[in-house]
Amino acid sequence: MVTVAEQHETDTVRSARGDARAQGGKIADAMPYLPASSTPYPPPGVDVTTLTWAETVAGGNYTHKVIARGTRVRLPARRARTSCCSTRWSRGSG
Repeated sequence: MVTVAEQHETDTVRSARGDARAQGGKIADAMPYLPASSTPYPPPGVDVTTLTWAETVAGGNYTHKVIARGTRVRLPARRARTSCCSTRWSRGSG
């Protein structure tokens, strides 16, 4: 069985940099899209240049983000028969 360490050569700065660059453009089950406009799943009717944050969250996982007051939040389910989410809103201390 191959370990993660054996799959990625990161013993020197040069090889670590090459390994990181080789992973560019790959998509995982759960990941933020940076910049947000690079998301492959833009909300319908929304100009991608106006996105503040775009992230895919795998089933059974969670994410968090601090957003400015007045920011509009859309939490769409990507696939049919997928429950979208539950949210917990907090005003915070600021």
